[in-house]
Amino acid sequence: SEKFGLVSGPSQEVIEKDLERTFPDHPYFGPGEPGVHRLRLILHALCWRNPLLGYCQSFNFIAAILLLVLNDDEGTFFMMCHILESLLPNDYYSEGLMGVKIDQKVFVLLLEELLPRVAQHFDDIRFDVRAIIPAWLMSLYVNTFPVETLLRIWDYMVTERSSLYSTVPMTIALAFLKIRQDEILRTRDPGDMMVLLNTKALCEYDGARLVKTAHEFELKPSVLHNHRRRVREDILIETEKRRRAREQFEAERKSRLQALAVQKAAEASAAGGTSATGSPHDGIGTTPSSPTNPNKSDIRQSGTSSPTNITSPPALLVANNSTAPNRNAQPHGHDKIAASEGAKKGPPSQKRVQVKPLHHTDPNHPSNATSRKTYIANVVEMKDYGPAQLALPSMVSDKTEKGLAASMSRQ
Repeated sequence: SEKFGLVSGPSQEVIEKDLERTFPDHPYFGPGEPGVHRLRLILHALCWRNPLLGYCQSFNFIAAILLLVLNDDEGTFFMMCHILESLLPNDYYSEGLMGVKIDQKVFVLLLEELLPRVAQHFDDIRFDVRAIIPAWLMSLYVNTFPVETLLRIWDYMVTERSSLYSTVPMTIALAFLKIRQDEILRTRDPGDMMVLLNTKALCEYDGARLVKTAHEFELKPSVLHNHRRRVREDILIETEKRRRAREQFEAERKSRLQALAVQKAAEASAAGGTSATGSPHDGIGTTPSSPTNPNKSDIRQSGTSSPTNITSPPALLVANNSTAPNRNAQPHGHDKIAASEGAKKGPPSQKRVQVKPLHHTDPNHPSNATSRKTYIANVVEMKDYGPAQLALPSMVSDKTEKGLAASMSRQ
């Protein structure tokens, strides 16, 4: 691309995207039309003119209007250079758009000074007038006013004599708000206010009245320059504060993440050590290495054995933790039957025994007639735990319980 005088990199990509969005309904800038190629060359030439600035969105609209009016590539290029380098502040299109941010605050100050009623009304309805400034000033009112009004504004701007930069972009915005002052004061909603300003600007065909009203403000370039200089200092201070706050936040965030990582590592290390040494609650069939309750030690020394094969409902886990059995605790679920039978034979075993599910052929199953008496007896013996605990396992319904009792009475 350098062979044909085109820049490469991010600017080229943005330019190609903006060319498709530059007046696509205009026949001169349609796909494949010569206006697209001529505009491309002008925008690339601007990038070569000021490599530090590069390309900024809204250049395409300003250059396209100039190309339509002048119909000359070289004349359009030098007019763009005059606007960007002489009529507007040099930081207007810089990285971060510092000039636009400055003019946003400067416009609020001028509005409070020259149109106090409008400024107060904006504050009352909480409308931020700074929201309209970038769209108006960066494109120099392209797509804001009709073309007839736009060309009248640009004539007024390029013919203004000033040793600094033009005050026309700022005074035109103030003049438009002054002309629409009555309608603005009647609007009470921020959203409606934005719609009102945009629609009325598109219908502002009286360019002479707009320019005359702007000229009546008599805003001197030196006054505007002093406002911008003071506001610039305030913005730089605010920017530095935000930068320091952001750095402090990032530092605190990294510190919290590091502390959390250390805590997780310590917990993982402690969990690994516990699993390596063994735990009395780990898995089935584990036996603690040392007694944690003197009662268990006494049981082992006395030689009392615990039953390891208990008649129980399916999938009954006859296993307790390593702590001593609590006689006052109320069992629940399938453990009630084991608790009632374990109370006869002594303390429960210290081992965890996984009992396989019982089938209907199992002699110990409640459906077997030979074991119904034992099963019902075990259920009846649970009355010692209170009526709240008298419940059969989930596999035995109330109808089954009644059937077993009736069968017991017949036998």
